[in-house]
Amino acid sequence: MGMAVGALLVILATFMQCFAPRGNIGCFIGGRVIIGFGQGLALSKSSFFAQKYTTDFISCWPYLHRRTCAS
Repeated sequence: MGMAVGALLVILATFMQCFAPRGNIGCFIGGRVIIGFGQGLALSKSSFFAQKYTTDFISCWPYLHRRTCAS
C-alpha cells in the first residue's frame, strides 16, 4: 500500500511540475517537495517487498530449474 501511495504522489507531482504556470515557481517547488516525499514513501517500502519475494524465489529456484531442465 505504501508503494502505491508513493507512486501515485510521484505521478501527480510530476504533472504538477510539468503543467506549472509560467512564472509560478511556488507550484514547481511544491511539486518537487511532493515528489521527494512520494519517492521516500515508495522506496522505504520497496526494500521489504524486494527482500521478501526475492528470498521466496531463490528458495524455490532449484526445484523450478530441475523441472525445466529434466524435460
